[in-house]
Amino acid sequence: MDILAETVPDGAQNEHVVVQSPHAWLPEGATIFLVPAQPPSYDNHMIHEGQHYHIRNVRVVDGHNPNRTRTAFEVTDKA
Repeated sequence: MDILAETVPDGAQNEHVVVQSPHAWLPEGATIFLVPAQPPSYDNHMIHEGQHYHIRNVRVVDGHNPNRTRTAFEVTDKA
């Protein structure tokens, strides 16, 4: 199951709140940051409580409201 996160209205850049998570260590309501790939690594990653995690299959699942964009993705491992 994917993690589903939603942007935080008026939040920091790339700040999201977890809507749904299959991981006990990442509860619903947790604040995370989604960081796009930056050359030379080309890895997308998520930051939660100061820990960095590699993520993949990042996609927007509901983008009709730019203040509440929902994004789904998978965590592959700790960075």
